[in-house]
Amino acid sequence: MINLLPEKEKIILRRERTYLILFVSLVLFLIGTCIIAIETFFAIKILKDNLSIYSASMINQKEFIEKIKKINFRLITINEIQNQYIRINPILISLAEITPDNTKIKFFSFSGEKKEFKIKGWAKTRKELLEFQSNLEKSEFFKEIEAPLSNLFRQEDIEFEFSGKLNL
Repeated sequence: MINLLPEKEKIILRRERTYLILFVSLVLFLIGTCIIAIETFFAIKILKDNLSIYSASMINQKEFIEKIKKINFRLITINEIQNQYIRINPILISLAEITPDNTKIKFFSFSGEKKEFKIKGWAKTRKELLEFQSNLEKSEFFKEIEAPLSNLFRQEDIEFEFSGKLNL
């Protein structure tokens, strides 16, 4: 291709083309920067939203953990109470079964911590009193039976008491 333009015109055209290229490059650069800025703005907005959701869930999680700790504490307390609990029903049933006919129990107490018991009652005869004492000694729930000598002072109409250890 033959270029017949004077040299001065060629220089002006080159400058215009250079300015045009610079202008287009600048416009493209600004458009790219705007696109990146918009993407960054929305990314930050999304991250802030996610952070607020995460923070809210962390607060809920902390509340949930606190509730779990409270429940665990209550369960530990209940477990401790149950470990100290003595099933008295089998002992009372056994005591009722081994008590002779003409013998009455007026008082029964026990200490779960010390595993001790005390029985007070009435027997019609010494024979029934000794039978009751023997039954206590043979029972699976009572051991180390102690009886005061005053239990044996009378032949009939006897107020008695026994004490000893519970076999739990």
